[in-house]
Order: sequence, then structure tokens, then C-alpha cells
Amino acid sequence: ALDRKGSLGGVCTTSGLAHKLPGRVGDSPLIGSGLYVDNTAGAAGATGVGEEVIRIGGSLMIVEALRAGKTPQEACELAVRKVNAVAVRRGVHPARVAFLALDPRGRVGAACTEQTGFQYAVARPGSMELVKAKELGIEGK
Repeated sequence: ALDRKGSLGGVCTTSGLAHKLPGRVGDSPLIGSGLYVDNTAGAAGATGVGEEVIRIGGSLMIVEALRAGKTPQEACELAVRKVNAVAVRRGVHPARVAFLALDPRGRVGAACTEQTGFQYAVARPGSMELVKAKELGIEGK
């Protein structure tokens, strides 16, 4: 969220994966994985299989890409491409994950892995829009 004074905020929760291993910690409580916010650069959040998000430090990676000049959309796509690449290196199919980002100018972006079907809402004064995130598959296939 971006308030009228230009402050960014974010929130995330965990789905509490069913049949999880005892002691499993998902991406939500790990700063920089499921959520990261920095007023000077942007805010990012993740959803999906937390282990995949943790492997790339997803939300921090996106915020640092914003700091480096990427748009929120470019930053989210960068994170999904990295999730896909890490899965390929591990010899597994990429899990379903999605990323959202918002920069201090109010620009938004989102991207997800294939067959995720992730949708998100963008609310601005006087309007709300439901948007389907861009799905990215494994490059070269």
C-alpha cells in the first residue's frame, strides 16, 4: 500500500501448508522472502510455495531491483525467471509462486510461474481493478 504521504506498507500471512513437516517455516516470517518494504525503493510480497521464494530471497530481490531502476513489473518478472532457473538447476518443475511489487511512485507489477493463474487487485481513489499476473515459463521451452 502507498499512503497519501508517500509511505509504503505491506502485510503477508501464511496459508499454513497442510501436512507440513514438523518445524517447517515458510517464507512469510522470513524478512526479505515473503515480504519486504523500503520506503526509498519499494514494496514486494510473494505467495505460493514458500520454499521456492526463500531460495531466491524473493521480496528483497525485487525491492533491490526497484532500487536499481527496474520497474515493478520488470522486477517481478526477474524474480519469477530466477525461481524457474533455480528449479531447472535442481532438476524439478517450477512450483507455483507469484510476486507483487509497488514502487514509491505508485506503479505496480506482478508476475507468476506457469499455470498459477494469479490475480490481484489494484485500488486507486475511485476505482478498483482485478488484474491477471503475467505468467512466465521456463525460457527456451
